[in-house]
Amino acid sequence: MTTRSFDPLLMAQLQQRDQLSWQVFYERYSTPLSAYIRSSVDASIDVEDLVQETMIAAVTALPHYNGRAQMSTWLIAIARHKIADHYRRRKLTCELAPDHPAPFASESSGLWEAFSRLPKEYERALILRHWQGLSVAEVAEQLGRGYKATESLLGRAREALRAALSDE
Repeated sequence: MTTRSFDPLLMAQLQQRDQLSWQVFYERYSTPLSAYIRSSVDASIDVEDLVQETMIAAVTALPHYNGRAQMSTWLIAIARHKIADHYRRRKLTCELAPDHPAPFASESSGLWEAFSRLPKEYERALILRHWQGLSVAEVAEQLGRGYKATESLLGRAREALRAALSDE
C-alpha cells in the first residue's frame, strides 16, 4: 500500500472530527486498502464492507494512533483483524444455522436448550471463548470490554449455564 507518510495536520483535523479531513483520509487510503483486502480474502467476500468496517474501526481507534508506523501499516493491521472477524462471524453463522445446531447440540439437547436461554451477552462471550477458542483478551476486544470485566462476565456466564442446566 503506497501512500503518503504521516501527515500531522491531517491527523489533527481528523481528531477534531473535521468532515473534509475524513473525506481526504478516505480518498487517500480506501483504494489501496481495498486492494489489500481483495488480495487477502476469497472472491465471495464483500470487500467494500470490510473497507468500511476497517475505516470505522480506524475512526474509533484514532486517538491511539501514535504515528510511529505509517498510517497504511496501521490500517492494514486493522484490516487483518476485520478480515479475521469476518471469517469468525461467517463460521459462527454457518454453525448456528437452524439446520446446523451447535456441535454440542447433538451430544446433549439439554445443554443446547440451556445455552440458548442465556442472555445474549453471556451466549456471545461463551461462544467466543470456548467455541471459537479466543483468549480472554481477544474476547474482551471483541466485546469492547476490559480484561477483568470480561473474566467476570465469563464467570457469570458459566455460572448461569450451570444454573440453567440444573433447572433441566
